[in-house]
Amino acid sequence: MKLGEGSVQDIAKESGIKRPTAYVVLDELRKKECILKIPLSRRTKYIAKPPRELYDLCAQSLHQAAQALPTLQALHKKDERLNTLYFEGPGGIKESLYYRHAELAGTSLEGFWAKVDKWDPQTKKHVDKWGQEAAKARISIRAVAPKHPSLAEYREKDAELCRNVKTVPADEYSSNASIEATDLYVRITQYDTPQSVIIESPEVVKTVREIFEMVWSRHP
Repeated sequence: MKLGEGSVQDIAKESGIKRPTAYVVLDELRKKECILKIPLSRRTKYIAKPPRELYDLCAQSLHQAAQALPTLQALHKKDERLNTLYFEGPGGIKESLYYRHAELAGTSLEGFWAKVDKWDPQTKKHVDKWGQEAAKARISIRAVAPKHPSLAEYREKDAELCRNVKTVPADEYSSNASIEATDLYVRITQYDTPQSVIIESPEVVKTVREIFEMVWSRHP
């Protein structure tokens, strides 16, 4: 405190703040043990603690925080929960497609894609647009998809949109639901409904990607 010690009025005048504000600030500083309140017969005065004492107080708080950090980290790890988001309708499909989209630029996506013979026209429009935006964002895509007539137009555009897609016979895989793993989440989309679920969990992402790699390596 530049004044050394002073009343609320003195401190407000010196610091250029209003008196009511000075009361609030001084009360907070007292709670933080940065100043002392000296009651007098006529008016209360405040005095700042010596800088060395303030430094020692901060150092002590930092030491206590460092000691508590391992315990807090362990508790945080135990409390990790799945964050699940649900989307419904063509508009919901669009929301799920673009969820945290900017953060995925330059990353990869691996997935099992569905046939599209039961798609709503509006849903198809959103998916087609997303495919173009994903290419612009340099999202590297690998996918396994059924050999199905409804997907012919998409296979024609794979090279243009930088997608690497392996197809498998429709009698082995003919799902109406897609499962996609990004760096941030897993997205499960059922297009004939339409509805989508996003699961934010590193462990779920890891699991889906490991399953994908097993399937990918077994289909030339």
